[in-house]
Amino acid sequence: MQRFMMKSKIHRATVTDADLHYEGSITIDERLMEAANMVPYEQVDIYDVAARKVAKGDLVIIATYVSVDDEESKTWKPKCVRVDAANKIKKASR
Repeated sequence: MQRFMMKSKIHRATVTDADLHYEGSITIDERLMEAANMVPYEQVDIYDVAARKVAKGDLVIIATYVSVDDEESKTWKPKCVRVDAANKIKKASR
């Protein structure tokens, strides 16, 4: 059996711009993507204020997911990148 687990997240990222007509879904700083083990075009979910559509200055959580086998899921820990109000990395942990 496979389980769909959170792979990584960027916790409390500050939205720096919001463009309804942007071609992609979201732009994430490369250093944050690297720290969170995210790659371009990977599916992400955006939590918190995304339900009402984000605006500049909003805080969001950006998460990715991975499929792992049942045994691995018992000890699985997602990578969490915590950032400050300027989106600078404060702490990265697994």
